[in-house]
Amino acid sequence: MSYGTPFAPLPWPTLRLDPSDWLQACENNFQWSVTDEGLGGNVHFLTTVSITVTTPADVTDAALCRMACFYIVGRLHGKALADACQSLADIYAWQLDQMHSVSQVPEPKRHRAARVRQVERVPFNFDEE
Repeated sequence: MSYGTPFAPLPWPTLRLDPSDWLQACENNFQWSVTDEGLGGNVHFLTTVSITVTTPADVTDAALCRMACFYIVGRLHGKALADACQSLADIYAWQLDQMHSVSQVPEPKRHRAARVRQVERVPFNFDEE
């Protein structure tokens, strides 16, 4: 199945995608790239998304979010990129804290009450007349 964009259907109406930003490398593979230029050379990032589901509707929300995040971060520059990086780092740290706090819940303790007298009860007898 061929997709028009790697983000079809788009759940974010405010996200505008420029189709010239990505290449459809083959039927279900999409690529987009970004190059950061520095004084001593460049760093080139190439993102490839390979989609193996049968219809665009089968792409999970998590996969759509991940694709959109990779795409958006690749298009940010300057302060916007630094702010996004800090926000993502904060969210990731929070997620790790949540995972660790859940796994460190202590086992419930059972306490025996020393002064409780245990008595075996005699069952009720009903006369059926």
